[in-house]
Amino acid sequence: MRRLTALVATALLVLITAGTADAASKNWTTRYNGGSATGTAHYETAGPHPYDGKVHADGTLTVADSGCYFATMEVMHFPGAWISHQNSATRCGPGSIPVNLTEVVARGYWSGSVAVCQPAPNGGGWCDNWVDIYVDDK
Repeated sequence: MRRLTALVATALLVLITAGTADAASKNWTTRYNGGSATGTAHYETAGPHPYDGKVHADGTLTVADSGCYFATMEVMHFPGAWISHQNSATRCGPGSIPVNLTEVVARGYWSGSVAVCQPAPNGGGWCDNWVDIYVDDK
């Protein structure tokens, strides 16, 4: 009887948590000149309200030349259409660094993309090859 009770309790736990899993992930790859980045984006429920969430873009930035590069994530929030940016650390010269970008979003009210950039002299950066990272967050 104890085994049956434990088995039923485990099955219920699996069924309950299966219904609250986060959205699927999406692979992404982008490059700019001698810098490239590849990784995975996913949405995570992040609060008590069903619209509280976070989008994550995690991966690796690789530099193949002597230049400096960083990865950036741009998220457009709706309504209001305001844009936020998250940047990785900058890597100068050949090698790789991890990319871990996170932004708080409202479920169903955002779109996002990632790119590799070279730092601009007065801040910001020159970026190209923006890649969509929206994942179904419903």
